[in-house]
Amino acid sequence: MAPQATLLVKPYELSKTHSAGLMGLFLDMAGASIPAEELPLDSRINLSPSPQEIRLMIEVNKHQPRMQFSDMLVESSHAAGRSNIHAQHAILPPEVAARISSYFREGNEKFFRDFAKCDNLYQSQWQPEDFIDLREVSFDAASVIDIFSGLLVNLDQRLTKLENA
Repeated sequence: MAPQATLLVKPYELSKTHSAGLMGLFLDMAGASIPAEELPLDSRINLSPSPQEIRLMIEVNKHQPRMQFSDMLVESSHAAGRSNIHAQHAILPPEVAARISSYFREGNEKFFRDFAKCDNLYQSQWQPEDFIDLREVSFDAASVIDIFSGLLVNLDQRLTKLENA
């Protein structure tokens, strides 16, 4: 459909160190000027919920996977200050992560060399100590109340929007 098009590809991780965040990286790639004073903050992009919230998502998704529930959980986590942008943790056991990394190593090398034209950022992305065994995650009453109260507020806001529509 667009034989003369140029494909611009960069790994998302470069936005972490870009002075203007994700939008700045995108504008740089497109060759556009960056209006720093008008850019939105990246504070709601790639938020990492707490291990308890991730475990709750997995448990709820066993019954009925639903994207909006996960979105509400992440929004509540952000609003309550529990989530962190770019928080580093892994829910795959280190041996599984190593096998997956090994399997995709050649493809990742080609991606960085031929498309992204930068160093392979995935070579040492995960460390074994980043692993969180979600089966070991425990909940105390205060954290459960905190998580569910945020979800209830979100559900209440959704109902209000539906009632007013």
